[in-house]
Amino acid sequence: MDWILPKRLQPGMTLAFTAPASATEENLEALEALVKEHGYKSVFGASCYRHGLYGGTPEEQAAEFNAFMTDDSCDAVIALRGGYGTVRYLDLLDYEGIRKSQKPFVGYSDCTALHTAIGRYSRLVTYHGPMGVDWLKPGREKDVAHLFDLLEGKTTVVEPLPAPPHGFIGANMEEGRLIGGNLAILCSLGGTPYAPNPEDWDDAVLLLEDIGEPPYKIDRMLQQLRRQGVLSRVKGVALGTFTDCEDEDEPDYEIGAHVMDYMMAERDEAAPEPFVCYVPTGHGRPHQALPLGSYVSFRAISNTLVLFPYCEAALAEIEKLNDMPVDADTAVTVGLVKEVNTADVMNGNTDVVADVTTESVAVLNTYADSLAAREARIHEAVKAMEQPLIDLSAYLHDNPEVGLTEHKAVAAITKVLKNKAFTVKTDVSDGTIPELATSLKADKGNMDSFFKMAFLGEYDALPGLGHGCGHNLIAAMSVGAAIGFAAAVPEALTTFFGCPAEETVGGKVFMANAGVFNGYAGALLTHPADVNELGGSSLASHPLEVKFIGRSAHVADLEDHGINALTCAVELYTAVNALKAQWGDEVVIGQIFTEAGEAPNMIPAEAVLHMTVRAHTVEFLEDIVLPAVRSKAEEIAKAQGAKVAMRHYEPLFKDLREDKTWRDLAQAVMTEWGATPTILPDNVAEGSTDMGNVSHVVPTVQLTLAIGEDMGLHTPEFAARAGSPEGLVMIQKGAHIMAITALRYWWRYGRDFDRAIE
Repeated sequence: MDWILPKRLQPGMTLAFTAPASATEENLEALEALVKEHGYKSVFGASCYRHGLYGGTPEEQAAEFNAFMTDDSCDAVIALRGGYGTVRYLDLLDYEGIRKSQKPFVGYSDCTALHTAIGRYSRLVTYHGPMGVDWLKPGREKDVAHLFDLLEGKTTVVEPLPAPPHGFIGANMEEGRLIGGNLAILCSLGGTPYAPNPEDWDDAVLLLEDIGEPPYKIDRMLQQLRRQGVLSRVKGVALGTFTDCEDEDEPDYEIGAHVMDYMMAERDEAAPEPFVCYVPTGHGRPHQALPLGSYVSFRAISNTLVLFPYCEAALAEIEKLNDMPVDADTAVTVGLVKEVNTADVMNGNTDVVADVTTESVAVLNTYADSLAAREARIHEAVKAMEQPLIDLSAYLHDNPEVGLTEHKAVAAITKVLKNKAFTVKTDVSDGTIPELATSLKADKGNMDSFFKMAFLGEYDALPGLGHGCGHNLIAAMSVGAAIGFAAAVPEALTTFFGCPAEETVGGKVFMANAGVFNGYAGALLTHPADVNELGGSSLASHPLEVKFIGRSAHVADLEDHGINALTCAVELYTAVNALKAQWGDEVVIGQIFTEAGEAPNMIPAEAVLHMTVRAHTVEFLEDIVLPAVRSKAEEIAKAQGAKVAMRHYEPLFKDLREDKTWRDLAQAVMTEWGATPTILPDNVAEGSTDMGNVSHVVPTVQLTLAIGEDMGLHTPEFAARAGSPEGLVMIQKGAHIMAITALRYWWRYGRDFDRAIE
């Protein structure tokens, strides 16, 4: 039985509150008013008015819970509080009816028993989130707002996660189905029919939180999960808050470190490296709701947890339909439909069908919404643009413009995209950032969509060499990909970003800093080369100018020896090389003297060093390397009696950090299109690129596509190849690969955010 999502809520619906565990005395009128402020109605079960340890007998509580979860009196069920008691009636729940009604259920703590039982027998995603008693507490407004956003299908990311040192341990990203909740309740269910399904552990991210348990009890429970074989199987553990769990006898007890040790203890060598991340959920504050039973992806780079709920049952049915035979001229579906034009089917136009059954039309409508049909739309759209894209690329190649002067390129790209009904805006900064005067942003699709897809193009040339880096191909491939994806997924927002001056100041640096990429689900760019590759990284770079100011004097003056600025510069040159030797391959530094005096018989009053300072990560560069260089320069100047001034003469290029989920999808599509890529290790970095800055604000992949063999970039040979028929023909391949990769990501992770699940 596949997992299914609960129905999405809308204002005007009714929320039912129940006390599934302990009873409580709360101001229900205040809670009713709060629900009304959010645009909803509320009903309260009899358990909400009872007093004592429980909200009723097991039979009473089970009957109330079953009624709310299955009848027409409400649209979602919210636990009023936790406490104790849910485990008493797990055998009395109507799991079949709960699955059929698909209502959201929210709770945590003792409600973990309900989550796990419903997850096992109803396969319905439920929500580990704040309960009614929490809604009324001071400072919980953001938690409640987040919960409503999640229930209404508006939330895709939980950010930021708790910062280091409690950021993450182990693998830097992984995807799995979120299962778990309260550690004590989870352990108490071990060995019972209401524990999570053992088959789920291999694909799970285990959520754990608790309150009031000293370290030795926590460790005992973790040992139980270890000995049950749970920790060695899960992909990772998401640790929520452990409130009031400190013990003065064990002040240094670190739960995350122990969890990692226990996950590794009996782990199969072939299993992926596990991780521990820390999420803001549980008995503490903040408490952001999370979907239990849904897929999530932990991403250390952006320090976020991405939520990917989708209905697997619907997926399975659609995948079956994709196997139905459809020939070149007609769509013949299980022998029921005849003489239906393929283009009409692909575009969802079934009104043209004559003399067919209602069942046939339903099947055709489903096929039109299938992954296969959408990929066909990409092919149709991109193939139709074959000659216009070649013409665009050839025009850019024949009219090379260096960075910040790409006016012809912007005009040509704008014309192509406007002809395909994109809304185009030039200069994304509205004149506030000079480096972005030749940037552009072209949108098509649903501007209100929660899924936004970005395809990035470059179009600046190299001085004296033209398009020796193939930017004419990059621009055309991304334009084609945007057109194809927009045709296949009109529900989403498709954006082509024109990015200027990659070869000089790095336009994407300024665009990323300005926030233009924020909120996009992915950013793709394909770079031509002489190999097919994915992965690897780039070096973070922040070029530095160091200017020493001394005092001039004649070299033979016996009284005034001046202050030799060049001596300072030479000393720094030597000292930086010594520092570089200490850092090893982690750091790459190049130095030249750009000013070293005017005459050999004069003590130089000024001397200037230019350094390209690079490191494998921006953190190491900015926190370790550059501070050490600056400190050494100041130390030398002070010793010589000189002054020193330092400035960065180019912007900070951050290291490229490709998204693994996107990379895996791109690898599969590239292989299908005959461009099987070599996957470079993450620690392989050559040069610097402003795509690195993009990757720090949005999930990013830069694909490398071969247009020939044994040709280095930035050479006359590569420039010629980029404008040749052999180079131009690769535009179709690059555009298809990016558009299909984006479609498959949307199909798996994004589509249910843009439509209600009926």
